[in-house]
Amino acid sequence: MSKPENRTRTTMRTAEPARSGDAGHRKSRHPWVPEDQPTFEIAKLDAVDWLAKLPSESVDLVVTDPAYESLEKHRAMGTTTRLKKSKASSNDWFGIFRNRRFPDLFRELWRVLKRNSHLYVFCDQETMFVVKRAAEEAGFRFWKFIVWDKEVISTGYHYRPRHELILFLEKGKRNLNDRSETDIITARAIRGRYPTEKPVSVSEILIRQSSKFGQVVADPFMGSGSVGVAAIQLGRRFLGNDKSRKAVALATRRLRSCMKSREEVILSRANAKSYIAAPVRAFTRQLVARVEVVTAQRIQAVIARVFGVPQKRGLRRV
Repeated sequence: MSKPENRTRTTMRTAEPARSGDAGHRKSRHPWVPEDQPTFEIAKLDAVDWLAKLPSESVDLVVTDPAYESLEKHRAMGTTTRLKKSKASSNDWFGIFRNRRFPDLFRELWRVLKRNSHLYVFCDQETMFVVKRAAEEAGFRFWKFIVWDKEVISTGYHYRPRHELILFLEKGKRNLNDRSETDIITARAIRGRYPTEKPVSVSEILIRQSSKFGQVVADPFMGSGSVGVAAIQLGRRFLGNDKSRKAVALATRRLRSCMKSREEVILSRANAKSYIAAPVRAFTRQLVARVEVVTAQRIQAVIARVFGVPQKRGLRRV
């Protein structure tokens, strides 16, 4: 008998009936806040199984960071201490996604992504060869590697790294929103929180480049939910998944907080506009009335000079 799936549900049409959790989307109580607010839906499933449940061509962009197999190698060597204990390729936060499963993953990613869309996959120098081949076999076009400069040196033995790679893949043909963006993204690595947490600013660049307001961004290995936070802040709808109960709980808290903060920012800006609007409108009316009077005086002066008609008393000659 299969275990019931855990899902935090929104009002999106792609959502299935929820077993637990609450909505990440709600209509605003404030008239100044747009009704079409960003939404999110979170599930606790295996990544491939979760993707298999999504409708075909229902996602506009995928940004994801699988727990690649080489993490176990580095952890065994003692160079990935932030992941701490390992038991059967698992730890307190996430289980390893084996290299042999990447072909299945990319076949599902190809199916759920819409035509003319992008896919970004974080990886290291070992996993990139496996990921690139599996993605191309599924039909994706590999464009290039994007470098994330972490600004801090990581652990290691040979030329200690301070960067991570992001595969830039494409289904169909889609232009980037800003072609002046470089292939090196600089953002300081996050330490002491979720083991492999990525800065929100990195995801924001990728989402801003490859999607538009209101479109759907997905992450089948969402971890702490950084991609979801970036998506909501930019006005996108987010679909997230992770096998870890702790990761799902953490991401849910972050996304709820992000949505609340976003609504408060919109409301404060709207109130500021309302506070300024009344005096501005009054000044504008007075200015228009003055312009109309001056214009009428000028027209009468011109008529008087041309036709020799005396001006009416009370009107000043211009």
